[in-house]
Amino acid sequence: MSKKLKILSIALLAVALTIGVAVLITWVVNPKPVSMINPTEFSTLESVGVLSFHRLRPVLLDAKVLVIGSVLPPDSSGQIWTGLLKMLALEGWEPNLLIEEGSSKFLGPQLKVTSVELLADEKPTQVKQLGDSIQKILLHGPAAISSQFFKDSWSHWIEVNLDLPVVSLTLIPWKVVKDGTQLSDTDCKNEDAVGSPSQRLTCTANAVSRKFIRKKLDATKSYIVMERHGLRDYLIFIYNTQLQ
Repeated sequence: MSKKLKILSIALLAVALTIGVAVLITWVVNPKPVSMINPTEFSTLESVGVLSFHRLRPVLLDAKVLVIGSVLPPDSSGQIWTGLLKMLALEGWEPNLLIEEGSSKFLGPQLKVTSVELLADEKPTQVKQLGDSIQKILLHGPAAISSQFFKDSWSHWIEVNLDLPVVSLTLIPWKVVKDGTQLSDTDCKNEDAVGSPSQRLTCTANAVSRKFIRKKLDATKSYIVMERHGLRDYLIFIYNTQLQ
């Protein structure tokens, strides 16, 4: 091999490695979502919880720390969580401790377990007391405590500070649209705006809407879509005509 050819080969290898590292960094920092449920019609909000359970059954039954949150109105999200928790109970998964954010208090009365009420900006330090045992912990509140898009979320705090694996589920509304003009997502092209956790959730929901435009879904019906972001952060998108 000539000297010039060797130099060219080394240069090409260096470029390939640089591109590979850049792609890897991009994937780690901003991983692509993994589709878990494509648009699936549902009849009742409680059935959304049942569908979610069946799709994530092994993950949920293996979870020691489960965090659930929502952007939906409490009465709507409550029906979905009721369906999910009923299925978990049938399979023997019941929490030993419930931690709820005060404004979203809902699950305590029906679960009949030891419960703790916290403010959104408080940290669930009680998790550490049970974290090393075989006990199961359920945390419930708004999306700001569940999704790891929010760096101040309970999910993120538990993983970083207590070194415990967390499974998080977050309910988010999305829209069935005929074309992209029905979505107001100009800020989604602005990196600074998208850096806001709430804006990221909105942009993620808009991306789901755009993704399924070609499927020509019936806007008079209700659909669930689920994606996994990161390792164990599940976003459950709900389209329901009563919520629009």
